[in-house]
Amino acid sequence: MPVSFTRAEVTPSSANTRALLYTAPSGSTSIVFSGTVSNIDSTLKTDHMVTVEIKKTDLSYKSILKEVPIAYGGSLPLPKTILTAGEALWVTSVDDASCLTAIVAVALKS
Repeated sequence: MPVSFTRAEVTPSSANTRALLYTAPSGSTSIVFSGTVSNIDSTLKTDHMVTVEIKKTDLSYKSILKEVPIAYGGSLPLPKTILTAGEALWVTSVDDASCLTAIVAVALKS
């Protein structure tokens, strides 16, 4: 079973709107082994909240972080997560647009 590595990042451009961070490709299992969401708001310099969810193959969403505050200049580590083929990781900036950025490192097992 070959293993390859990739990374993905996103900065949500709208408040309270999900932004796609990563989708597990068909025929593989993806292991999100490292990830961070950072507060990059250099304008307001305030705390912001983030929600991180998995979109399951049945199109339902499962929250892995729900409205967690991140201090200005701070970051939040993401939990290790396994995604099966077709599942996706979504990030929502709860209270403001373009104030958070998320990045993940992923191992793909086919």
